[in-house]
Amino acid sequence: MKKLLVVFLIVFAGLSQCGSASALTTYIPHITGGEPNWTDYLQVNNNAPSAASFTLALYNNGTQVYSQVLSVGGLSRSLIDLKGLNPNAETGIITYTEPGLVFRVSYQSASGGLAEFKTIDALGTEIGLYFSDFTTFVQWKGLAVANMGTTSAQVTLYALGGSSQGSGGSVLGSQTVTVAPRDKAVGVHSAWFSSVPLSQIESIIAVTDSASICGIAICGDSALSRLLFTPAIPAVSFDPQASQWDVTCSVNLDGVFPVTADLVLSVNGVLYSAQVTTKKIAGADEVHVVTLSGPFSGSTGTVTNQVANITTPSGPETITLNGSFTINGNSLTASGTVRAQGSWGTSNGTFTATGTRK
Repeated sequence: MKKLLVVFLIVFAGLSQCGSASALTTYIPHITGGEPNWTDYLQVNNNAPSAASFTLALYNNGTQVYSQVLSVGGLSRSLIDLKGLNPNAETGIITYTEPGLVFRVSYQSASGGLAEFKTIDALGTEIGLYFSDFTTFVQWKGLAVANMGTTSAQVTLYALGGSSQGSGGSVLGSQTVTVAPRDKAVGVHSAWFSSVPLSQIESIIAVTDSASICGIAICGDSALSRLLFTPAIPAVSFDPQASQWDVTCSVNLDGVFPVTADLVLSVNGVLYSAQVTTKKIAGADEVHVVTLSGPFSGSTGTVTNQVANITTPSGPETITLNGSFTINGNSLTASGTVRAQGSWGTSNGTFTATGTRK
């Protein structure tokens, strides 16, 4: 009898564990907190025959401003005014156990524009925000990228475009932004890529180190009467190619002379690497290869005590560079100091440079 009771308890415990529901999570990357001309709704559909509950947490600048367990009846729908719960809410996280629940976020502008998307179920390290150009009403393009992790994320945004009917495109620019936990980066494309024309930008890829980001592509007409919001999609196989530049430099080192060079630049999150190959120095053919690397923030890279050993017509020299460069769309500017050391002694000077993307 005791053995039978033990077996019964073991089987019952196993059935209880199998029957316990796993926690599910879905994310709201964008709520128009603080914007009175927008209304944001959470629509919840319950496909299950019994009532189901979920926990809705809302955040503003990464701080939780609302958290509540809510429920929706079996085979029913619930409509929730998100900013009615907190007018400053900007992002949200929903946890639940009933797989029959479906969550959608809907937006309505004061001009009558409507947009809607299903909440996002997975976070990633590389997500693509894709824009549509098949209609002429798209007069602005933007994005909202949220960091749903517990630590700040360095997110690099790559603007892709320049292709036509499937022909090869290119990386038109990149910017790195810091997004706090439970916060977001949101704005029109010109907030990060002011020199990239609206007609050229076709997508923006957001890249970070940990699987913590999600987002939506947002676009519409100037009156906000027609809108198109679409959730970001994992950017499988994305690999930003190194950008190539024509560079012209003016060096003031025991006199002013020009230098022309080719630059190959790669930006990977908060770091860059570059190879500079000189073509002419003071009008004469002179080829040297200089490798640089360092931190990259926003649109600016820093050059700190970068040393190159070269051989010139007058003998070996050690060149030390300090300075910075800034990318603005298809243009590059740089400035800093240069020190040259050789058998003849040491000279200190400065340099300025401009570059054009090839």
